[in-house]
Amino acid sequence: MRYITIFLGLLLFNNSISFAQSIRSYKIHSPEDETVEAGLELQPNKYLFLTRHGVFSDTLNMSWWGIYGYNSRLYVSDSNLSIEDSIDLSIPNYYTVAYKIQVIRDTVIILGRAIKTDLSEEHIFFSSFTKELDTIQTGILGIQGNHELFFDADTNSKGQIVITAISNNFTSSHHNLFIITNNKKELINYIVDLTSSGYVRIHYNVASNTYHLINAQSVSFYDTNFCKLKEKDFPFKNQFFNQYYVMPVNSYSYALQGIGFFKRLKRESSLDISYYLVDTGLSVVDSNYIYLPDSLDNAGGLDFNTTDSIFMGGTHNTNWSGSYPPQFEHENHSLVLQCSNLYTNDIYWTTIFAGDGNYMMKNLFVTSNNQCIVMATYYDWQTNPLQERDIVLFKIDDNGMVTSSNPKNSYKQNLLVYPNPGKNIIHIKHNTLSNVTCYFRLEDIIGNVVAEQKLNGVLTTIDIHFLPKGAYTYTISDNCKRLVRGVWIKK
Repeated sequence: MRYITIFLGLLLFNNSISFAQSIRSYKIHSPEDETVEAGLELQPNKYLFLTRHGVFSDTLNMSWWGIYGYNSRLYVSDSNLSIEDSIDLSIPNYYTVAYKIQVIRDTVIILGRAIKTDLSEEHIFFSSFTKELDTIQTGILGIQGNHELFFDADTNSKGQIVITAISNNFTSSHHNLFIITNNKKELINYIVDLTSSGYVRIHYNVASNTYHLINAQSVSFYDTNFCKLKEKDFPFKNQFFNQYYVMPVNSYSYALQGIGFFKRLKRESSLDISYYLVDTGLSVVDSNYIYLPDSLDNAGGLDFNTTDSIFMGGTHNTNWSGSYPPQFEHENHSLVLQCSNLYTNDIYWTTIFAGDGNYMMKNLFVTSNNQCIVMATYYDWQTNPLQERDIVLFKIDDNGMVTSSNPKNSYKQNLLVYPNPGKNIIHIKHNTLSNVTCYFRLEDIIGNVVAEQKLNGVLTTIDIHFLPKGAYTYTISDNCKRLVRGVWIKK
């Protein structure tokens, strides 16, 4: 094991900016390009959202796209997703893009990338607030002259923040960094791991007191001194790529979300939003995916609630052709969200919404009352001559219904089957995915068709009082192919 520990001395570049009073501003529907990166529930009926704003430029190397010319803000919203306040997270002479937000011991911690405006250096952006959102620290972590690219962070048993980053300052290739700090932004340790490199997520496992560095193919295990213990491949590594999200479920397992290859009909071509639930030995406990035929979809977040339901979503029919700049394709994309049981694979509902422009799901989280907050961007390519996106927020209840959004009424919820579970009737909400006629079909567990009906207008209601209790599979299709499938439960 080759690693370097750099003890903190005169080389430490810890540019700290503490504002006596936070600069607060809010601008909606501005000509700026604006995206949302992450969010959380600070307390019941109060949510925080990390955003970035700037003017998009594609004249630089693509690794700087969405960073050059941008700075971050922290939005504060009420339970109806109305923005109540905004905190400026900019630092003089730097572009700041924050990606990570978490609450550690009553302190709100925000992490991300801080890049000098002349592009000469890059470090870790760090900001901390009280739960009343008074500023504690805003500044950067790193070593002067280095390039440290933030990727992820987690908290250990001591309450310390362990940051994973990438540096290419020590050899000709990239290497992983471990940067350890606390909620006051005091740099505790700085470790360069010469044995590994790559963009990774970090998960601190309480049960084994080890750190897991996770990518789409494997996990590297480290002890508390950050000595690498072993590396192990996922059993599904050939079916899973572009792993985006890691969500700890308990001390013994965590869920991974990304894009998966699955065998389909011969003429189908699909990349599916998928997740795997694995234990600490990397054995698969469960897995699931959102099946939308003949589509190339992109992961957009996952979270779970207190009743073992997992919410998983992403962007439907996204562009995987390699076109640039990213997220500015002249195409309409929809958002898709699925709720299922974390352990049994039972799908409660799948809903597709938006789709009247170029939407991209950025993240999601579940609130304390088991509602799901979806964070997305919207690019109006049909009428807007600028490369400029707007932030769109949605709140979705446990039946899959959109209950709040910001901007108000800015969405079209295209397909939804509810209530689920239900008793005597099924409602199918259908805001026309295409100009062709669509049909609803319900089958029992052995494949017998027990109900079938043409969808008429926005809302169709089907009487199923005669069916026995149990699980049924539904499909919504046009004349050529299935559009949505799911499981409906009669109770």
